[in-house]
Amino acid sequence: LGANRILYDRVFADPTSGPQDAALAAALRRHPGRVFIGTMSPRDMTTGKYVEVWPRPEFIKNAGLVSLNGKTSPFGFSARLPFRGSMEGVSIPSMSTVLAGKDIKSLAFYKPDWSIEARTIPTISVTDIVHGRVTRDQVAGRDIVIGITSPSGGDIHSILHQGWLPGVYFHVIGAQTLERGLPVYWEWIPAFLVAIALSLANLYARR
Repeated sequence: LGANRILYDRVFADPTSGPQDAALAAALRRHPGRVFIGTMSPRDMTTGKYVEVWPRPEFIKNAGLVSLNGKTSPFGFSARLPFRGSMEGVSIPSMSTVLAGKDIKSLAFYKPDWSIEARTIPTISVTDIVHGRVTRDQVAGRDIVIGITSPSGGDIHSILHQGWLPGVYFHVIGAQTLERGLPVYWEWIPAFLVAIALSLANLYARR
């Protein structure tokens, strides 16, 4: 349908069947430089260590790689996305920076702008594509991000004042954030300064 680029919020680390894997590899070969698949470094819940998960070798040959790493804070107050990820010493841009067209070398994190409403992101159901209910005008010239949005997929997180949403929306909101400019992430410093100010106010306050 004339999409500009396609980015998968998925690693494709596990084999399915020989014919299906061959069909995907062939599709990637037909569109060099226009399809991106994910890498991740999740924490192993048993050992507590981070593990590096790569796509299968036959897919890496003809697809670009993006990092799908990210972290959410307790209660969904905020989240952090990296500009880049590092896998076995290889620097891989995050999905949000690729979407935004930003070549940022830093491995630092930034906070997506939660004032961007996820519901404003144009969304197409895969069933509509399969049954031919999507027009070329909806797709042509656009970057398409494909991700699992079903709660059964397990990739559901809380976004402040927006409720529980699939993780794929985090990457898109991150890209929109970067298109507006590079946010500064101050880590613990603002909270520390606020705590100091409150302590001083309490110290010198009159009863």
